[in-house]
Amino acid sequence: MFSIVTLYYRGDRFLDGLKENLRNQIGGHSFEWIIVDDYSNDGISHTELQRISSSSVFEIKCIFLEKNYLGSESVRRALEILEGEYTIILDQDDKLTLDGLDLFSKALKRHADQEKIAGICGRCVDQNGYIVGKKFPYDEIVANEPTIRHVYRIKGEFFQCTRSEILRSHIKDFEPGYTNGWLWNEISRSYDYVYVNSVVRMYNQNNPSSLSRSKKIRLQNAQYKQGLKYINDNAEYMQFDKLGFLRIILQFARISIHSEVKLSELFDVLSRKIFKWVVFVWPLACVRVFIDRARGALN
Repeated sequence: MFSIVTLYYRGDRFLDGLKENLRNQIGGHSFEWIIVDDYSNDGISHTELQRISSSSVFEIKCIFLEKNYLGSESVRRALEILEGEYTIILDQDDKLTLDGLDLFSKALKRHADQEKIAGICGRCVDQNGYIVGKKFPYDEIVANEPTIRHVYRIKGEFFQCTRSEILRSHIKDFEPGYTNGWLWNEISRSYDYVYVNSVVRMYNQNNPSSLSRSKKIRLQNAQYKQGLKYINDNAEYMQFDKLGFLRIILQFARISIHSEVKLSELFDVLSRKIFKWVVFVWPLACVRVFIDRARGALN
């Protein structure tokens, strides 16, 4: 039923714990584990991945990429070989709660007859057991991600279990430098998720080598393209979440400057309303860029 995809990069220290975590899942659900090595090239990972997959009570498949794509190619390659009806993207330094698959399975069965639903989205706790963000106002909400983020204004960490066929149909334009948020935004144009308060992932916030927690600015041109699409796709939600959307616009302006995009160029690619807000935050974005350069944040 499930394909669990782990985006791996020089994470041999996490392998045994993650394998044990998956082995101890309750409910007897069928799943496979696909580990995609994003060209670790460290002399250790290849051997460790072969070891971890050599003996197991569940199927483990390993894919070894021949160059590093900052995670953007990993899900695409996994989708080419995975067999599960639903895909779960689990980072190497995170874990499922022991009833995570069981919670996903039960929620999926409750909504099995609804074709517009892409999957289930649960909540995360940090390494100390505290929920990351505030809870949803209801135990279950059927909505898309922009509605959750901007109408309900829930800004915490979510964890998706998605129909594999839907991921396959949206992954083709996923570029190096894009985050998984690009995927969720694309899917939200046509599908909803069932958002539940049930905790399904333990989210590691203490891994300094995590790409998502790095203070370096990488592939800013791709970040610019992702930010531009998000703002244009979801401008209608600004009326519900002006402050939150203003932060997004500030970050977009910051990345635009790093990408050497002039303010005048944005006039033709943004709605007039959004462009006015970009003009408003542009001086502050310039200050942020100055600080970035002073700190050597560009990679």
